[in-house]
This record gives sequence, C-alpha cells and structure tokens, in this order.
Amino acid sequence: MQHDGLDLYLGLPATLEDRYLPILPWLATPQMQAAFEANSPGSHSIPGIAYNLNAPGFAPDDVLGLPNDALVRAQGQASAGAVGSARGLASMYAAAISEIGGRAPLLEPDTLAAFTTLQTTGHDLVRSDRAPYLVGFEAKGLIHPLLGASAFGHAGADGFADPHSGLAYGYTRRRAAFGFTAPENERLTAILLRCARG
Repeated sequence: MQHDGLDLYLGLPATLEDRYLPILPWLATPQMQAAFEANSPGSHSIPGIAYNLNAPGFAPDDVLGLPNDALVRAQGQASAGAVGSARGLASMYAAAISEIGGRAPLLEPDTLAAFTTLQTTGHDLVRSDRAPYLVGFEAKGLIHPLLGASAFGHAGADGFADPHSGLAYGYTRRRAAFGFTAPENERLTAILLRCARG
C-alpha cells in the first residue's frame, strides 16, 4: 500500500528491506512461558486452527516470527505482512477518514458508513474475549468509551480511526508483547483520549 507519504506497506519493496528492523521475541520467565503454553489452545480448536497450530511443529508464539520472514513481508498478506511505522499506521487510519496532503479521504462517506456498521458483538471464539466487530475491524468505540460510535481499528495492527473526532492513532513495538497483549498500549490510548477530550 502506498499513499503519498504513508510509511506503511502491504508488500515491502525490496528497495526498502534494509529499513526493516526484526521483531524481537517477547521476554518471559520460564514460568510465564510454561503458563502461556499450558493455556494455549489445542491444535484442533477454533483458535488453534486460526493460528495454524495444527501445522506440524508450529507453536503459538511461532506467529511472532512470520513478520521476520522476508517472503512474508514481500507478499504482504494483510494478516501478517504489513510493514510500517507507528506514524505510517496512524496516517493510514487518518487517510481513511480525512483529507491528507490535499487528497480526499480513502473512504467515501457511504463506504465509511457501511464500513463502520456493527456486525457482531459478544464472545470471540478465536481470541476468547469480548470483541465487537465492524466490517473487517474491531468496533473501537465500544471498546474505548471516549471514542465515537463509528471508531474502527484493530488490536493486531494496533491503532484506530475515529470519524466523529477525526482522531487517528497507531502503535508499534520492536519487541513482541508477551502473550500478544501490550498493556502499555491500552494506557497510551486512554491518555491520548483524555488529552484529546481536554
């Protein structure tokens, strides 16, 4: 994906490969890692199938190595192949809902309205938590009450766009978050939203 000035790619060009910094493995004590593995889904469960745990030799935390594979980055599949900076991610969300650099928003008003219509709520069978979804994104306005009802984003590509306030946010880490949760991101989001509300 290239939208003048966005530092975000679905399919990293070979000429930019030298800018890529490998994702470092998460830090965990042996006890933390053992607890994570003991509580990981079985290979034939819905989460196990979603995370390819039924592939021979593939462990739950092996998903962390996917972005470090040059072929994955070059192919740019949306589930694990996006490469960019936090600024690039935030700019992508901003470009979806507002004019950037004199260019119209990526999403037309009717597309944005359809895109931000609540599709499902309740228990997520893959992530095992409450996760309200829009079309392809989480309903961030239902997760973060300070956001507008049509805010959208995703925990995998940490960030969001709020069409009501015009706020866009992106968060990336160099080191993977243990257990796929980054509690500091939730704290940063809360601080950002409090500051934006004044």
